[in-house]
Amino acid sequence: RIDAETTLEDRQRRAEIERLDTEISTLIYAPGVDGKTAELDILRDHREQLERALAEANPAALQPVDYQTLCASLPDDTALVDFVRIVQSYEAFVVRGGDCGSPQRVHYPDALPLEEALVEYRQLLASTDVNPERLQRRGERVSEAILGPLLPLISDRRQLIISPDHVVGAVSFGSLPHDGGYALEKWTISYSDFPGDLLLEHEKPHRTSLVVGGVKYGPPGPEACSELSLRDLPYTIVESQRLATQLQKARWHPSLVRGPNATEDQISALAPESGVLHFASHGFVLSDGCIDALSGQASGAHLADLYPLALSGLALAPSDANDGIWTAAEVGSLDLRRTELVVLSSCDSGMGISYSREGILGLRSAFSGAGAHQILMSLWPIQDESTVTLMEAFYDRYLQRRDGLPAPEALRQAQLEALNANRDSYGEARPQQWGAFIVTATGS
Repeated sequence: RIDAETTLEDRQRRAEIERLDTEISTLIYAPGVDGKTAELDILRDHREQLERALAEANPAALQPVDYQTLCASLPDDTALVDFVRIVQSYEAFVVRGGDCGSPQRVHYPDALPLEEALVEYRQLLASTDVNPERLQRRGERVSEAILGPLLPLISDRRQLIISPDHVVGAVSFGSLPHDGGYALEKWTISYSDFPGDLLLEHEKPHRTSLVVGGVKYGPPGPEACSELSLRDLPYTIVESQRLATQLQKARWHPSLVRGPNATEDQISALAPESGVLHFASHGFVLSDGCIDALSGQASGAHLADLYPLALSGLALAPSDANDGIWTAAEVGSLDLRRTELVVLSSCDSGMGISYSREGILGLRSAFSGAGAHQILMSLWPIQDESTVTLMEAFYDRYLQRRDGLPAPEALRQAQLEALNANRDSYGEARPQQWGAFIVTATGS
């Protein structure tokens, strides 16, 4: 996590880590595999030495979370649910604001059936042609399995903060059926990858913004990497222009970057000076087959285990200096402590590589680790038109500064609008069209 640099030496270490992250990411995606593993290992060893030195110089960043302090920071209407995968089970530690005894513990004895149900429900939500009754049945099954045991501890709360672990982070809780409707209709739900981040004190954000859309993508990736063969997204031109207009009216002084100008160098230079970042572009998470092709090994486990943040990211425009594959590892090296909001209006931008005790390592953890206060992202692909409509509704609520809503509640209101419109038009809620987006937040 980005913390205040106290010495020139710390700043130099961070700059060198940023350079190494770019070099590692570029090497992973470079054609050819001969000698790649050995060269990557050398770069990784150097990076780990720098990280250890930073940790030793900033020991306060490694302190464990104090649940009592955390509880005291929560509003009385809020519950934090911290999931932890332990061997073949899950534990959920529930911290209730205003009720600061020991955390309440909820035990989920069988992890694998729960994870299979979560994955199946997410796949149905991501499907372009799903039977509504089947989707409802699967959603109810998942809700009963994961939400049901928590209800005695959260039913009297208005806000939930979910800290997911492993596969639990693959589904938005708001899209779960509940009490004849959806959890979205009862709770404002936000997410925290690391509960201790809720105690962070934020710096005052920049009063500027950066909007990226209509990106001119590079040539297709390797045959095994269909996720790197990217089609143009014409609706992102419309989305980015409309949003820039909204931001200008709200006096967020937007910079609009599109087409071949949306390069890694350009975005990396502008992002740390922006209080709001909006990316309307392709997000990607590499498949096992693509990882194998890039690693040149019988299994891509070497890359997945050692370089998880290099295996997901955002697609930008290529340049002479960069390949246009902006990985989460490169994002994580930025200093975004004065960025109030990051919006990843792209498919699967909230996904990554899942690990027990670490959650999902990808763009969501990278932007959070870089210091961004709130990140809005998606957990599955949704239609371009639905995305544009939802984004406009979200910003309408978020940018009203006098009585504007925090990002989690602004998103909830926009999703409720879409949910109710679907009920009026189709007689069903269609959570696949609005449920993909979630907000991860840090700070109290």
